[in-house]
Formats: sequence, structure tokens, C-alpha cells
Amino acid sequence: MNISRGVFRIAQVIKWAGRIIAFAVFLALISHPLPSKDELIFPVGLAIGSVIVTGFIAWILEGFSGE
Repeated sequence: MNISRGVFRIAQVIKWAGRIIAFAVFLALISHPLPSKDELIFPVGLAIGSVIVTGFIAWILEGFSGE
């Protein structure tokens, strides 16, 4: 495996980690009684933010990998 392929694989791991974090947050929200709208801001923001940030990092790494 060359460096380009390794960077691409790391990018995929980071991207999926963000999605798994978001899924875990949503599962935690479903498993408890529905909180008020004010209490939903942080967990929903965390879930969306994790997908955006990890997706952006993966996008940059995929650019470096050349694939």
C-alpha cells in the first residue's frame, strides 16, 4: 500500500467516525423521553457538527490522496 492509499483510508475512517457519533447521539435521544426544544439544541448540534467537521477533514485528506 502506498501513502496515497493510506491517506484515503484514514479519510474514510474519519468520515465514518463522524457518522457513527451522530447516529449514537440520535439513538441516545430516542431512548429517553423527548426533551424540550431548548434541551435538543446541544445534542442535535453535536450530531450535525460531527458529521460536518469530520466530513470536511475527510474531504481535505481525500484531496491529498489524489483519488
